[in-house]
Amino acid sequence: MERKGGDRLKVVAGVVIPCERDEEERVLSVAISAMDEKEYIIENRLEGAKLRECLQEQVRARGRVRSDKDGKTRMTVESYEILSADGDSSRTKDDKETKA
Repeated sequence: MERKGGDRLKVVAGVVIPCERDEEERVLSVAISAMDEKEYIIENRLEGAKLRECLQEQVRARGRVRSDKDGKTRMTVESYEILSADGDSSRTKDDKETKA
């Protein structure tokens, strides 16, 4: 499914990694290092901003993917779930929020 501007809906599974840090080493943005060997830079809006709390966890994210002018792949996350080590759903974002 493709929208105006080249955005396409996609589901991506992989590990959440730091993408950008400030001078005090705080994580400003994250990416998903995906099983398809691509890195998806996560936009810091909607559900994507919450992924900063999931560093080094395996996730499955659903959202709009596009390539920016530098050829990097960016994703606006609409929903995500945290996966167990074997790739099955262990908890959803809602479960994490209620346990916090």
